Amino acid sequence: MQDKSLQELLQEEIAARKTVEAALAQQKAEQQALLANLGCAIYRRIHDTTWTVLALSPEWEQITGYPSIEFLAPNHRPLLEIIHPDDIETVRAEIATALAQRQIYEFTYRIFHANGEIRWLKERGQGHWNAEEERYYLAGSIFDITAQKEYEVAIVKLNTEMAEAARLKDEFFANITHEVRTPLSVILTIAESLQEGIYGPTTERQVEALSRIRRSSHHLLGLINDLLNIAQVESGQLSLHLARTSVAEICRHTIQMMQELATKKRIKLTQTYNYLVDTLWADEQRLAQILVNLLSNAIKFTPEGGHVGLEVSGKPERGVVQFSVWDTGIGITHADTYKLFRPFVQVDSKLSRQHNGSGLGLSLVYRLTQLHGGSITVASNSEKGSRFTVTLPWSSHSPQATSATGRQPLEKQCSRSLEERESDRKILVIEDQKAPLSDITNYLHTHHYAVLTATTSAKAVALAKQTLPDLILIDPHIPDCDSLESIRQIRAIPQLHQVPIVALTSLSLPDDEEIWRKATITLCVVRPVTPEQFLSQIHQKLQNANVD
Repeated sequence: MQDKSLQELLQEEIAARKTVEAALAQQKAEQQALLANLGCAIYRRIHDTTWTVLALSPEWEQITGYPSIEFLAPNHRPLLEIIHPDDIETVRAEIATALAQRQIYEFTYRIFHANGEIRWLKERGQGHWNAEEERYYLAGSIFDITAQKEYEVAIVKLNTEMAEAARLKDEFFANITHEVRTPLSVILTIAESLQEGIYGPTTERQVEALSRIRRSSHHLLGLINDLLNIAQVESGQLSLHLARTSVAEICRHTIQMMQELATKKRIKLTQTYNYLVDTLWADEQRLAQILVNLLSNAIKFTPEGGHVGLEVSGKPERGVVQFSVWDTGIGITHADTYKLFRPFVQVDSKLSRQHNGSGLGLSLVYRLTQLHGGSITVASNSEKGSRFTVTLPWSSHSPQATSATGRQPLEKQCSRSLEERESDRKILVIEDQKAPLSDITNYLHTHHYAVLTATTSAKAVALAKQTLPDLILIDPHIPDCDSLESIRQIRAIPQLHQVPIVALTSLSLPDDEEIWRKATITLCVVRPVTPEQFLSQIHQKLQNANVD
């Protein structure tokens, strides 16, 4: 084979070089297209007092409105000139800390855009050192996150406005129901006086009309009282007055109150009582309200000739007292059980026409049970009747006074900040501010757990990702919070895939255990449970997590 001529070798070299140049040009074009799609500017600069820029991609002008050439050495414009003065020291500190620890820095700050607007930027980069371990330059990327910041501000504003609207609504309900009750009481008093002939004789037709006025007024008064109670609970204004209460007496009184209503429908009303249960620390008026609501509901939805019963039993081994109200009524379908405890909701719109009711009774029962540190369970079959069981703590001593939020007095709460307790185990509590998980939260505080709280799904997921808690405590029945979706998103965080998640609930519905198992909840605890018992279970789960 003849050796190639010099000219042929040169041609081959030129062709190879063109191929390489074309490939490099293609790669550069692809990189520029990628950067343009990412919407970020790439920079390289010296870490000096004026931040001398060595290189700046064209995307800088799209983000800031300034040509890149203005900021490039040697006749550069100081980069600090366009940064908001309130953010400069924060930015300096973030970079200094990251460089000292040889870590990537990431922070947000504001700039003055060329058109005069304030824009939010997110910067991410790192330092580079030469062979002599001298800091050589900084390199990184800059994103415009103004739209995201504006959205966050809008969300915060919306949440604030919604919270204020809710507060005003609760105050309005509390005030209006109080104002309405006064003239209604006058109507009732005058109607009763007319019926009794205090203002002179009345005819038979007038007596019947007055009876209708009294019945309607009592019904309206009951509705107003329910509205007032719901408003007080929601606004945190309803307080329990706990005292030693005779269980036998309160049950006897409740049955007597319901007897007339049951007799009118020829419903048999019975009571089964365990006389080992003597007294209970409870708010007598509110406990009676719970039982009256459950019994009146049972009588309302039981056909004539049916049977309604109240059963009371003590469980000394668990330290609880159970009040069960059962009936042979129309029952509740499985799909409707989750609607039962929502205010203003009846499980079937047809029922609102057949049976008077506001849909507030069971919601109030649930809230009052929660305030007592108890729980409520439901067992029902359509057309075969229902059984509601309220379980309350059976204490032989006076518990601490509690408010409608279940919170202990402020001076009893642990005042140490999270920063002072950074060595503590972190527990994320996902709770409704009005739900009494706070008694457990305060107890965890006093036993040196660092407790973080979130009241919405979004806040829960964000806080979990930020803090990486050792354990998560959640009430799966929080109103306005998709608990199952929160758990799903938390489990998707790699560092929290195996974190123990404990459900603490005051409401147990059919198939809840199966739902919680599928949702990867580690443990479900149904109230009532003593703080000591609950802490023991928490401690055990944390130990198991460490072993795993």
